[in-house]
Amino acid sequence: MRRLLTSLSLLFMFLSAAGLLSLSAPPGPYVLALQAVYPICVALSAPAVLVAFSLKSSRLRPLTLSLLLIGCGVLVDVLATSRPLSPPAVGSSAEGGIRIVAANLMLSNEHPLAATESLLNARPDVLVTAETPAAVATVLTRHGFNKVSSGARTAHTTIIWSKLPARRLPNISLNDRDLPVAEVRLASGSITIVGVHLKSPTTVEGLHGWEGNWDELIPALHRLDGPVTVAGDFNSSKFHRPMRTLSASYDNSSSHSLTTAFSPTWPAQPYRWWRYSLRLLDLDHVLVKDLPVTGFSRFTIPGSDHLGVVATLHPTIKNT
Repeated sequence: MRRLLTSLSLLFMFLSAAGLLSLSAPPGPYVLALQAVYPICVALSAPAVLVAFSLKSSRLRPLTLSLLLIGCGVLVDVLATSRPLSPPAVGSSAEGGIRIVAANLMLSNEHPLAATESLLNARPDVLVTAETPAAVATVLTRHGFNKVSSGARTAHTTIIWSKLPARRLPNISLNDRDLPVAEVRLASGSITIVGVHLKSPTTVEGLHGWEGNWDELIPALHRLDGPVTVAGDFNSSKFHRPMRTLSASYDNSSSHSLTTAFSPTWPAQPYRWWRYSLRLLDLDHVLVKDLPVTGFSRFTIPGSDHLGVVATLHPTIKNT
């Protein structure tokens, strides 16, 4: 029994140490995966302390406790890197707010009508869809959504839809794709919307494309003035370095609440040999600049391996 407990303690310590090292390790597909599940590494390392202290005499006690404390400290630091989200001024925000929805629908979705119904149930004012099946686009148009802007090249199925007055702006050109950009007009002014679907870094080739996407996306987003919302499938977690870099000027709407600070959205379906929905990685985000956020939630999309995300924004109305 003592050997078993010691082995478990060492295993949990390894998970915590590996998570810590991954945050500063050179990028690679496995390193990025470990970074994305860092909160889970910390959570699994917690039993190491209990196991170590259950042993009558163990040199593992101070080491496991130190690793856990450091791991938790880094976790809190990363989750708190976003600037505090400013609440809307009393009596000066748009009534009910504006609901921004981002959803990766999967081109191979076998339930496009049910997926569309889930989007409509989220009550979006502005909608960003990635991998948009033709059947979904047809139904959204029937329900009053205007197709404002769409991506080009490999991101041609990333689309910005709006029920509010909106116009297309020039796309953001990345190394292998163009991202749609739109201006949504409100009584209080306008909001720039950017639709995102970045390369998946699950292979060495994909990693190079993902890094190229980020190298061009971050400067492009820094050049945008005024209130901006960037929404979609980033194929990136809060714990990936580019997302942490972007948090210097953009807030993640999931930071609105402690209960949503870490909000995994993938995989939302059984993954490979695993029968259940794991939901380990937070890949889908709504980032905001100069906009108060009053709500964030996720929802299931039939036929998709991603959850959809919803952010409620309250743009300030100019005093008259």
